[in-house]
Amino acid sequence: MSKRIITILLIVSLAFNIAVVTTMVLRYRRFHNNEQKEMLQHFQKMKKIHPEVHNKYKKRIQTINEDNRKEKIKFMQELVKENPDYDYLETSVEKIQAFNSKITKNIHEEMISLRKNISYQQAQEVFGFHLKNMKKERPGRRNRGHREGEMPPPPPEH
Repeated sequence: MSKRIITILLIVSLAFNIAVVTTMVLRYRRFHNNEQKEMLQHFQKMKKIHPEVHNKYKKRIQTINEDNRKEKIKFMQELVKENPDYDYLETSVEKIQAFNSKITKNIHEEMISLRKNISYQQAQEVFGFHLKNMKKERPGRRNRGHREGEMPPPPPEH
């Protein structure tokens, strides 16, 4: 083949690859933006149902989130040091896990408190949305490399 034909094929191939990658990126972004918008709208609606319940837990969780963020920053600062203190890093991991546990507990307590104050129909609307999203398979998250409906192998026993 002549050099000219190879150059043309190379350019066509490059253009095709750019088009495919661009299409994939745009679809991915559109999918996730729509999903995030839907989730945000749902949370706004949920806050309006019983704002006093939400506000009570919001104040508590803001403090925990801020402490968690500060601890994560300290952890990362220690990691980048020339000679990190590994005992501190292990302690920091435990603190971060404790903060995450408190955050999760507060969220679940808020859900229980909210459920005590809403009707069955509202519960279906509010918590059904979360249940639907929890069941939804998300690319790149759980069950990587497995077809829909196929369970991943169990973790090895030690």
